[in-house]
This record gives sequence, C-alpha cells and structure tokens, in this order.
Amino acid sequence: MMMMMMVNKPTSSNESGAMEGVALNLLAYLEFKSSRNETLKDIMKKVTGSSKIFEMLKAYVKDNPEMKNYILMEQSRDVYNSTPKVRYDTRGFNAYTFKNPKDDNCTVVYRGTASGGWIQNGVAFGLPQDNTYYSYEKDAQGQIYVTGKKIVNEHLSTVQAYAINYFNYNAVKYDWNESTYITVTGHSQGDCNAKLVTLTSPLIDECFGFNGPNFSKETIAELKVNRGLYECQRKKINIYRTDNDQISIFGYEVVENKQIYYLQGSSTMVNHEIDKMLSIIYDEHGNSKIVFNEYLEGPNFIATTLKNYNNILMELPEEIRGAVTIGAMWFAQKFLGRDKSVFNDRVKLWNICLAVVTSGVVIPQIILQGVEDKYGSISKYIAAILVAFVAIKFAPLIIGMFGSIALVGLINFAIDKIITNGVQYMNVTNKLVELLTQGV
Repeated sequence: MMMMMMVNKPTSSNESGAMEGVALNLLAYLEFKSSRNETLKDIMKKVTGSSKIFEMLKAYVKDNPEMKNYILMEQSRDVYNSTPKVRYDTRGFNAYTFKNPKDDNCTVVYRGTASGGWIQNGVAFGLPQDNTYYSYEKDAQGQIYVTGKKIVNEHLSTVQAYAINYFNYNAVKYDWNESTYITVTGHSQGDCNAKLVTLTSPLIDECFGFNGPNFSKETIAELKVNRGLYECQRKKINIYRTDNDQISIFGYEVVENKQIYYLQGSSTMVNHEIDKMLSIIYDEHGNSKIVFNEYLEGPNFIATTLKNYNNILMELPEEIRGAVTIGAMWFAQKFLGRDKSVFNDRVKLWNICLAVVTSGVVIPQIILQGVEDKYGSISKYIAAILVAFVAIKFAPLIIGMFGSIALVGLINFAIDKIITNGVQYMNVTNKLVELLTQGV
C-alpha cells in the first residue's frame, strides 16, 4: 500500500510573518535611493523597477497599512566606518534594516545575488578562504567604530562574511539584546545569508527564507562547533520554496522537513523569483491583497531530479566541487549578472571546462534516470532521443566555439583531473568516469 505524503502547511502566525518578509524582499528588488530614518511610505514614492513586484508590494501595504510607518534604520550601502574604514561594496552585497515603530521590532533583509556577485555562490561550496570579521563599539556620542578585526579561514564566501559583519554592526549600533525581537529574511543568496546569520547569532528570534541555496558539509561542520547555538537557532528558521525551484536544491539542509513549505509556482517553468510564489487576489469590492500560492506536498519532478545532481556534486572533494560550482556561476555572472565580479574572483579555464563537462554529461543522465523511475523504461528511451536531438542541434555551435579536438581534449583532461584527485563520484569508477568516457 502506497503511503500518501501530507501537505506541510505553516501556522497562521508563521505565514503572516513570512508574508511580511516577502513584502520587504519585494522592496529589496526595487531600486530606490533613501537615507536612514525614512519611512516605507516615503520610500515607495520614489522606487523604480519591476511593475509586477511593485504592484504586489502596494497590495500588501494597502492590506497592512501599519507597514507604511516602518522605518529604514540602516542599509549596507551606508556602512562606511572610520578608524579604520570598512567598505561594503553595494554592487556585490545589499542588505536593509527596518524597524516597526509600534513595538521596536527589527527586521534585517538580505537581498538576492547582486549583479557582480554571482561567482560568490560558487565560492561558498569550494575550498576555504580567509574572511575578515570586525568587532565594533559605540562611544558616548553614539558613534560606532571598529575596535579590531580577525581573519578566519573557513568555508564561507566573502558575501557570507559581509552578511555576518552587517548584522553585528547593526547589533552594536542599535543596542540589540535578548529583549529586542529580531527577524531576518532573504531570497535566493539572501535566503542563504539569512540562515547563516541566524545560526551564528543568539539574538535572532525568527528567520524566513525564500528559494535559497543551502550549505556544504564543511560549512555545517564549522557551524556545529558551537553545537548548542546551532541546534537552538536552526529551529527558528522557516523556509518557503516553489516546488520546482532550481536553486534551493543545492547544498545540505540545516532544517528539518517540517520547517520547509512548498508552494505551487506561477508557471510551468522553473520558478525561482520571489514573485513566482505569490498571487494577487481581489475581493468583491475590488480590493487587492497578495497571498501565497497553493501549498504542495514537496518538490516536483524537475527539482527532485536536479536534487540528484546536487547529491552527486556535494560528495565531491571540495577542490573539485568548488571548481564545478565556480565554473557554473561564471556562466551565470556572464549571462545574468553581465557585470564583472566585484570580488576579483578567480575563474580559470579549468573551472569552466569542468562545469561544462560535469553538468553536460551528468544532468542528462540523471534526467533520463528520473524519467525512467517515474514513467518506466520506455519513456527513458523517448527522453534519450529528445536529449540526443538537442545535442545534435547544438553540436555545430559547440564545435564552432571550441573545435572538436579541443572538446575531446578537455573531456579527457577533466577525466584525468577527477581521477587523480580520487573523486568518489557515485562510485566514480562505475559512474562518473563511465559517463564521461562514453561522452568521449
């Protein structure tokens, strides 16, 4: 007898908190130039950007008018400290801090990947690097200044270190303590930052993340050094995802399944953008409000299949895994970010080649396997024909860009590189090497 999965739904208070987090995340994706202490009402008068996102934000604020009075306390672009200066590059990291003047509750919002920060998503899964952390104090006049810094070698990206620094800066400047109710939220890369900061600070009371990636096993091991804090804080994290999101499948979870809520995406394609988990509805008087889409049992076929790719990728040694993820994010930086990386990330030809070879060979294989598991072996052959057709369709482009000999050489180089690093890649001798060899 087949066991039916249950739809996991949040409590009304959890959903209410998440919806407020959604609204502030929508704002973060609009362009605005504001100074500290401006209200949300004033900010909304001068925002530009996606009309759909703005309409959703307006609908929420109209339905929750008290939010107009929320005060912008801080934004990362304004964090320029002296003695010495600490610069947060606004092109690569964006965060905002709001306060509800009614009860002084505060919310930190981490925006998703900035135009020049895509490669950082790959760095987060690779080798450890040196990150700088600052300690802050405040003088009698309320001026905050840096009292020291330390370098930590860890499995976190520069953007993730920025997120921790930004939160600590706010905590000191605004005298946050256990009596201050603090929420953090974020979408995509911002979701990952929000989860990270929650796991590292006992001051945070609640976290709402939307469609964000997770962490490498090395990062989780480092977070678990303070096991008590880790176990306490991870219970405060709430995750909302569209059922076919292609980003939140990466990495290992830090929460239990009951803390993840899956939503129907707004289209049949992948639905990563935050507005794709929402709908605008109208009452009989024409008044609008935004609501979450229908709750579902879990991820759909696309996300589940891609998760299998993640499971393979995450078990690679960190050097190879980082090479693949950085290479993949190089393409995202080139075609989505368009600007150059603002963090001077080093991307070698090896990164790009390994990302192409690994993804290009393994993803079709896991898709075919997923099709077979779901629909039977005959459908696998039909899907294989379609994949072959796509490969043939784009073969001239690939050969034209790289040359057939160069392509074969790069694949052989990738195989040699993986083997010499002793990769356990789903029993690499009978899986990855076999797949790549067949590709040659």
